[in-house]
Amino acid sequence: MAVRAGLDLAVSSLVQVTKGKTLGPKLDGHGFVPGYSKGGRWLSEDRTERPVGATILLQVLRRWSSGAAMSDGAAAAGAAGAGAGRFPSWVLPLLYNDLMDWHQWLWRERLLPPLGLSCAGSDPCTVPDTGAGGGNPPPASQLWCKKSWGMGELQGARFESLDNSPMYDAPPGYQLWNASTHRMELYDVGQTAAIVAECRACEQKPLAQFF
Repeated sequence: MAVRAGLDLAVSSLVQVTKGKTLGPKLDGHGFVPGYSKGGRWLSEDRTERPVGATILLQVLRRWSSGAAMSDGAAAAGAAGAGAGRFPSWVLPLLYNDLMDWHQWLWRERLLPPLGLSCAGSDPCTVPDTGAGGGNPPPASQLWCKKSWGMGELQGARFESLDNSPMYDAPPGYQLWNASTHRMELYDVGQTAAIVAECRACEQKPLAQFF
């Protein structure tokens, strides 16, 4: 039953994290999995984290694609039974579009010219004009965007990648932060590699069947 519990925990974690995807800073429905999220709409509307969703989904699927996965010391015959479990088929169609949306958002919003490698950023949330004036009902900004620490600033971009890593402390005379684009003027090899890994995961069978 340990194997079955491991599969259930993996699926539960994948669904919970992926379905936390935001509407995006422009509130257009095309967003990303936030760097943090908890009840009461406390989440990072401005930034994500290293993209690993499709990569993890593929690894979990491969591990539990048959009844062969075993807990330590379990016999093959026992693990192949109902206790071992198989990866549920409903998970892929449930999560794939959200993972692709996250991936495509990164391609649109986090690639830095001229090389087209990835960078870190923090986008101020764009609040739509609802036409409602005054404070009754509450301003749309309170309904949609709770300003997180560092939103639209260098600190927010630091949180998107490696938090307070000294790698993001600009040397004297170099302006690391672009306040107009809300991006770091710095290629991030780790995030670039993670995006490439997501590309490869999304094109692998059986994930690629949803293209």
